[in-house]
Amino acid sequence: MSEPGKLKQKISPEPYMGYGRVIYCIDIIFWYIRVLDIFGVNKYLGPYVMMIGKMMIDMMYFVVIMLVVLMSFGVARQAILHPDEEPTWRLARNIFYMPYWMIYGEVFADSIDRKTRIHTPCGEHLYDEDGKKLPPCIPGAWLTPAIMACYLLVANILLVNLLIAVFNNTFFEVKSISNQVWKFQRYQLIMTFHDRPILPPPLIILSHLYILFNRMFKRCFKYFKLVPVSINALFVSTLLGRVENMSMRLEEVNERENTMKASLQTVDLRLAQLEELHGRMATALE
Repeated sequence: MSEPGKLKQKISPEPYMGYGRVIYCIDIIFWYIRVLDIFGVNKYLGPYVMMIGKMMIDMMYFVVIMLVVLMSFGVARQAILHPDEEPTWRLARNIFYMPYWMIYGEVFADSIDRKTRIHTPCGEHLYDEDGKKLPPCIPGAWLTPAIMACYLLVANILLVNLLIAVFNNTFFEVKSISNQVWKFQRYQLIMTFHDRPILPPPLIILSHLYILFNRMFKRCFKYFKLVPVSINALFVSTLLGRVENMSMRLEEVNERENTMKASLQTVDLRLAQLEELHGRMATALE
């Protein structure tokens, strides 16, 4: 055995090697998904990436509704077909297993037909032609196909089409502002990489050390720069406060002036009306 093989055998025991491979296999999924962030720079792919994100959020609300419908059918089906089954994790799995795959069109018709024993004779204390004892009939087993038909009607036709309609709405909503979406995602991606260190891992530790020493250096010499800057800032802030007060007073004076002008215009209008009324009365008396 070569030296690398011996080293591998020492540092990686066989039981833990399999677990590590599984963790890496799951981790690589998320690394590939992160490639979608780079697509945000593209003018055509960027809006589609945002559509996927919005549709995932819409689908989460849909999953909650679908879970309620799925559990209602799964619990009823499992309780009818297996009334004497002991509570185990496999029982909880079977509640969701078949109803979930039925959403995608796999109805398990043969399995349900076999378990309901529609074509198989059954009964208590009964025997077949060969003298073998018949299995007991399951009470209410005939209800399972009827419940399944109602479940598929709601899940496959109603809820799935409702989700497609929501996806269409999201698509047209993002498509109408696709140019703004692309510009925003491009800016966001550029700023994200602009704020990150230049060196890649594991050399990124050098960048972090440089940032740490740079901040410590600035903190040590901060006092010598802070005194004149603070005096200038205080002087500027005082001037700004006075200017703001003067501007507020000028605005109040302007408002009062406008109010006085409006009042004078009202008085002039009333005087003109009185003069007109006086003239009419004088003409009538003559």
